[in-house]
Amino acid sequence: MVPIRQGVATLSDPMKDMKADLKSKRIVYNNNPIDKWCLSNTEIKADINGNIQPVKGLDVKMRIDGLISLLCGYIVLEDNKDDYTNMI
Repeated sequence: MVPIRQGVATLSDPMKDMKADLKSKRIVYNNNPIDKWCLSNTEIKADINGNIQPVKGLDVKMRIDGLISLLCGYIVLEDNKDDYTNMI
C-alpha cells in the first residue's frame, strides 16, 4: 500500500497525464462498463493556477471511485516506472 494524498497538488499533473494517455489509448481498461460509468460521472474542479482535481457532480448517486483508484494506480506506476520497466 502506498498512500496517495487526495489534494490538488498531488492529483493535478497526474490527472492531466492520465487524460492524455486515455485519449491516446495508452491505458487499456477493456471498455469496462463500471470504469466508463465512473469516468463519465467525474467532473473537474480547477483552481486559479490551472490545477485540477476530480470531483463528484451534484447527483449523490454518481460514483467516481473507479476513476480515483485508476488515478492512484497511475500515480504509483508513474512514480515507480523505472523499477517496473527494469523488471521486464
